[in-house]
Amino acid sequence: MIYKPLQDFANAVSAKMSQLTVGEPEDQLRGPFENLIQDVAKAIGWNIVCTGETPLPERLGIPDYALHLNKCLEKSSSTPCLSDGITRCFQESRHSSD
Repeated sequence: MIYKPLQDFANAVSAKMSQLTVGEPEDQLRGPFENLIQDVAKAIGWNIVCTGETPLPERLGIPDYALHLNKCLEKSSSTPCLSDGITRCFQESRHSSD
């Protein structure tokens, strides 16, 4: 179900990171990360929208993303969330909406 979105993500990141001039690594994940989240969400029947650089009330710092499930804020995320596994992010979101 999520094999193709993961493969597309890996291909997009590889393409960005293998160019002659490489930008900041975290910034190279932004587009592929948003596409991955949307593609996986679509595959499992969810409507998730990533809103970038979203300050949240009563929190220090600004997370890279706020994840909105069906127009409700579900999770704030930093791009390094990828290293924890994208599945974990979706599991946390699913549990918080129950």
